[in-house]
Amino acid sequence: MRSRTFAVSSCARTGEQNGAWEFWVDRGGTFTDVVARRPDGKIETRRLLSENPERYADAAVEAIRQCLELRAGEPISPGSVAAVKMGTTVATHALLERAGERVLLLITAGFRDLLRVGTQARPDLFALNIRRAACRRGGRDHAPARGDARAALRARMVVGCGRWR
Repeated sequence: MRSRTFAVSSCARTGEQNGAWEFWVDRGGTFTDVVARRPDGKIETRRLLSENPERYADAAVEAIRQCLELRAGEPISPGSVAAVKMGTTVATHALLERAGERVLLLITAGFRDLLRVGTQARPDLFALNIRRAACRRGGRDHAPARGDARAALRARMVVGCGRWR
């Protein structure tokens, strides 16, 4: 475990305003890195193995527990954490390596080609004719759906028949 503390300038922060911690997590295939802002504004960091089942079930939660100095089994008080923001490179690498389980993206009609996963390689940054790799680990399909102005679904799929109501 690696831990560091830094002083930062005192600009308005969510955690300082309510006396709670803020956490930013990057979960990678090997390590999970956590940056934490304490209620006093100082920054702490943690780096844990992403998988270490003998010591903890989840690296991000363990790093948060370490920052809060909680004992094993002691609950995390909801008021002690203002925010947890997480990103991951695990999914990106799985897509790039074309690993993982086959999946189906079922999306609203008219948006079937909205999500196209490429290799993120950009050999010619200003190319106008971009050729993307095909997504081979699953499929895409669309289904009719209706949503209102607040993005609430106004039609639902009847399981087993592939139709929406």
